[in-house]
Amino acid sequence: MIRIPFRSALLAVAVVHGAPVDAHAPGSAEASSEAPGAKFDAEAVGRGTPADYDFLVGSWTFVFEQRGEDGTRRPARTGTWEVRKAHGGLVIEDVWRLADSDDPTLTYRVFDPTREHWTLRGVRPKTGTWDPGVSWSDGDERFVVQTFSERLLARIRYYDIRPDGFRWRADGSLDGGKTWTLDLWTMEVTRAGGTVR
Repeated sequence: MIRIPFRSALLAVAVVHGAPVDAHAPGSAEASSEAPGAKFDAEAVGRGTPADYDFLVGSWTFVFEQRGEDGTRRPARTGTWEVRKAHGGLVIEDVWRLADSDDPTLTYRVFDPTREHWTLRGVRPKTGTWDPGVSWSDGDERFVVQTFSERLLARIRYYDIRPDGFRWRADGSLDGGKTWTLDLWTMEVTRAGGTVR
């Protein structure tokens, strides 16, 4: 298990606000009985399609969990996620916001037709620091490798994708991917209103 210095890398990435939620309640990402971790080779960037993130367009609510400094789960938090296509469908823009937070994370995804994968940049307006990444698909799953605060490498997997929801989990590494903390962050995501837009 990696000891994560939350005061530097992780607090810059996810400052959590809002009321706690029972971590083992239905709808909680931790309630899953499957094996932990995103678990994929972060160096083996695959290929994707321009339609990879069509499923994500719309309004969502989520339950977000992260590991604390001692490796234990912090109380779950809730939030909203608004996603839209822009610039003729060539860009996916989203705003990910924890409840009661005034510093959302904005992400811009652009499909690179030459490399056949997505490049992305996340930013929190109050810090102004851009977090670069790359994304691709494999069947019904989406994979992201992203660097946060210039030191935390995350491998993120979107899975169990359905019209009304999906699940998301991220492993973190502070040594360039040599060792990983599994399920550093997890999310259970539900479409707002439960219907497809």
